[in-house]
Amino acid sequence: WSGYDFTRVGEGLCNSALSLGMKITTASMAGSKSLYVGGSFYTRAWNGEASDFVKVFNVAHFNATSNIWAPLKFGQLTCSWCKVTVLALAWDEKTRTLHIGGKFNSIDGKNIRAGLAMYSEETGHLVAHPGGGLSFDDIAMDGVATALQFDPVSRVLYVMGSFDKLTQTGQLCHGLAAYETDSNIWTCLADELHSVEPSSGGNMLLTAHGLIVAGKSSNNSTWKSPDKPYTIAVLSSKKNLTSAAASANADPSYSFDDDDG
Repeated sequence: WSGYDFTRVGEGLCNSALSLGMKITTASMAGSKSLYVGGSFYTRAWNGEASDFVKVFNVAHFNATSNIWAPLKFGQLTCSWCKVTVLALAWDEKTRTLHIGGKFNSIDGKNIRAGLAMYSEETGHLVAHPGGGLSFDDIAMDGVATALQFDPVSRVLYVMGSFDKLTQTGQLCHGLAAYETDSNIWTCLADELHSVEPSSGGNMLLTAHGLIVAGKSSNNSTWKSPDKPYTIAVLSSKKNLTSAAASANADPSYSFDDDDG
């Protein structure tokens, strides 16, 4: 959108012969001239540098300088039981890495912890996420990340989704957690009295006022209401997450505000 009309991004991603069922669900800027998109798709994009079409699966990168769409260089998300769907992307400018969330449990057919993965622009490799993955109470049941937000100041990745457990720590955590990327520490943000179940992808936004989440109130939530099943909530930390979580006995204090709707 130029402010006046919509124009196609590069040569586009949608190949008419392959586009049946193609779905783009999320996007993330990676600098002023770089864009990643994710979803559930297989398509082919024209690569001017190679003068040929290249196959693109579920995650695509657009370089505005060269006006070219391209796949990730090495690695492809796969799933042993589901159709791969990327629901969330979050960019870390400092390390030039892309955090990927969605429905998948392997890379190139090799098992990883479900729901999270990471792509490094420096190496060009798609790898298992250093924070592990997500599951339900039964560890054999894969969790799904529906939303990601990255705070470049605190270096914290916020993860929302359908899950009950963090696989790296085994900690029970229903649907909302924070991962400190530099120290490799997870903090569960889920509060039984103020819990929100994701209703779709992209239902979380990091702002100067706090982390805003939206979804369906869980059965145990104090926000549960028959005529108002959905809620919008703001989660704010009263302490610095990094310094608080550095102590094994110190948990950050959080408060919720909500706007039922």
